[in-house]
Amino acid sequence: MKKPLTYNENVYFFQRDRELIHEMEEKRRQVQHRREMHNHVGHCTACGEDTIEVTLETAHMHVCPSCHGVFVEGEAVSELLRRDAVNTVTGGKKRRRNNAA
Repeated sequence: MKKPLTYNENVYFFQRDRELIHEMEEKRRQVQHRREMHNHVGHCTACGEDTIEVTLETAHMHVCPSCHGVFVEGEAVSELLRRDAVNTVTGGKKRRRNNAA
């Protein structure tokens, strides 16, 4: 017959179980977050359609062919704004004119 656990043993196992439960819940949250991210990547947040990846010079973005939404990540937005500011100060890019009459 097993002898009953002491108070210290009970406290130890209680704390260990609580830590294990916390770790399991954290892993579950991480898996759920990854699953949600996987389900949303490449889909329009407005209508759910698959988006098309487009590159404008060095800026990558996703465009929805259904509702025409444009989704740009933070770094690409910064790059586009920086380029726009430079073009504004310098007078923009020189454009070729079609001299055909």
